[in-house]
Amino acid sequence: MQRGDYDLLITDVDMPGMNGIDFVRTLRSHSRYQRLPVAIVSYKDDEQQRQEGLDAGGTVYLSKHVINDDQFIETIRSLIPNDQDHKSS
Repeated sequence: MQRGDYDLLITDVDMPGMNGIDFVRTLRSHSRYQRLPVAIVSYKDDEQQRQEGLDAGGTVYLSKHVINDDQFIETIRSLIPNDQDHKSS
């Protein structure tokens, strides 16, 4: 993450070493990443885990079982700042 500037981060909950929710929590502790949109993705459709992900700083929590490809793409597009946003910041 420190090697570049990003418009969006997509992370899975299940990762080796550190789960995605802990990763987002760690990411949000750095001021550089306070405003970065973060999509957390999981194969689980679990309300408690969803809320934990949002509380950790996720912008959205997406369940792979509930969302289809078109919905996923539209959600991701809605999170990426457009060119006008870049010009005003």
